[in-house]
Amino acid sequence: MTLWRSFSQDAQFSQFYVSSLYLNPALAGQEGQLYFSSNYRMQWRSIVNPYVSNQVTGIIPLKSKAEFHNHKGGIGATLYSDRAGDGNLKTNGFSISAAYNLPLAKSTYNYLAFGLQLGFIQKSLDYNNLQWGSQYSSFVGYDANVNPNETTLLTTRLYPDISGGLMWYYNKDKDYEESKWSAYLGASGYHLNQPNESLAKGTVYKLPMLLRGHGGLEFKLGDRITLSPNVLYAYQKSQSQINAGMYLGFKMFNQAEGLVANGRFLLGGWYRVQDAYIASVAFSTNSYQIGLSYDMNASDLRYKTKGRGAYELSLVVRKIKNKQMERFSTPRF
Repeated sequence: MTLWRSFSQDAQFSQFYVSSLYLNPALAGQEGQLYFSSNYRMQWRSIVNPYVSNQVTGIIPLKSKAEFHNHKGGIGATLYSDRAGDGNLKTNGFSISAAYNLPLAKSTYNYLAFGLQLGFIQKSLDYNNLQWGSQYSSFVGYDANVNPNETTLLTTRLYPDISGGLMWYYNKDKDYEESKWSAYLGASGYHLNQPNESLAKGTVYKLPMLLRGHGGLEFKLGDRITLSPNVLYAYQKSQSQINAGMYLGFKMFNQAEGLVANGRFLLGGWYRVQDAYIASVAFSTNSYQIGLSYDMNASDLRYKTKGRGAYELSLVVRKIKNKQMERFSTPRF
């Protein structure tokens, strides 16, 4: 048997701040309330089996009784899955994250958060839908009745995964809605232990580390309008990616309580360099956020996908204990 190799990168989400623990474990210390989020992404619907990725995240904040700087960090859990190709290459993962917030100033919300993530990843492949060289002959071509008998291949592999991250964020006011500007900067490393992910017996292929850097600002342009430029950089196995863009927020409702409390309409646009244009819309309140984004291919891949990119749905739910938005860093998408 002749073994062949294929290379790929981790699945990604365009609404990367909704899938916060998939972006940076230190973001477990970001939310001041009980937090739940979910993403569903489908791309390349023009092929037979579209690529599908989804994740769910839950975060429990850790607080003390201190009057100021009482948000000590958070504990979170993430469950995600990714399905790719006709062979149904599936990647399922589960992880637990913990973050500690270190205050850098006494009178402002100036924090450095440290995050650690431990989990397991299961990778599996359905060989029934694949075609092998041994099933071809010069007379009849492909013959599905020929058994490829690939006995050295595994159908599944389970391995541990270790990741970590740092997050700095600054917000002068505890009340998120009153802050005139805020800033954030983060860095994360995934698969730090570089586990063996090979599905071939006796073969070692280490999962490459995934490094990310991200940051941005948010400005309050008036009583109702905010503007937030942000950027994401990712590097894995000699491949890099840059997402750059911004979102514009317009506050629609001023009421402090109810289903649309502090309701805000969000419109965003990003460019994934040499890959795609991304448009996003969302409606956000203190308690929940519903978002939709669409990726339109800008590379030569658009000729293969017939112009069909990827769409992504997201949902965020928070349990608010008071009328204030206790959010220390600015990202919403």
